[in-house]
Amino acid sequence: LSKLCNISRSQSRIRKEQIMFNLPVECPHCGNSITHNWRNHIVSSDVIDDDRGMGSEREHTIECEEFECPNCGKTFSVTGSIYEYPEGALNYYELETN
Repeated sequence: LSKLCNISRSQSRIRKEQIMFNLPVECPHCGNSITHNWRNHIVSSDVIDDDRGMGSEREHTIECEEFECPNCGKTFSVTGSIYEYPEGALNYYELETN
């Protein structure tokens, strides 16, 4: 049991990122809700406020030109931002589909 609870900070950070970037969007064609990990679609990450009391706030800009809906098979684009504050925690997100 102790081995399962003993994870490194980098492993903890990776797990937080996997959860933080695992977010839903709605297919504009069929309305299906699709949860996807958007980590691989980050085109930029910028500190937008470096002094918020619990550390810096980051904005991760997401761009995905062709995302295929697993329900209807049609493609659409996803753009927007994921905001991280404090470090490793999802603050909020704005993802748009077209």
